[in-house]
Amino acid sequence: MRIISRSLEEAEILVAQERAGVGRDFALWRDATKNRVVAQATSLRGIGIAAAVVGLLATVLVKRRPRRFARNDEPAIKPETKRKGIAAILGGLAMTGLRMRYGNPWKAVPVFLTWGRDQYARRYANRPVRTRDARAVPPMRMDRRG
Repeated sequence: MRIISRSLEEAEILVAQERAGVGRDFALWRDATKNRVVAQATSLRGIGIAAAVVGLLATVLVKRRPRRFARNDEPAIKPETKRKGIAAILGGLAMTGLRMRYGNPWKAVPVFLTWGRDQYARRYANRPVRTRDARAVPPMRMDRRG
């Protein structure tokens, strides 16, 4: 037993030394990368590239004046098409959610049915039953079948 415990202690010491070495190597790599990035970003070339990227983004993101359409022209995308597209997106998200939760969307049907029954029972469980008071039948409305 003593040999095994001694070898475990040696292995733990080696693992601790390796962990410390990895930490030192990562710190050196991080510092070298940081210095290299700062040197490149502050150089004339880095500043020029940054200015070019900002200029491209500005030209893309700045709104241009929309073309004026005549009142008789139809819009490029009809409102019905937009509604159908939004419905398709929401339907796809709903089906994805059902698949993630239940695996098969058909397995969710009994769950929703029991949920609906429970909601109905909860809503109407404590309501008093409405009954009419007993009243006499008006004289002219008697049943004359027999």
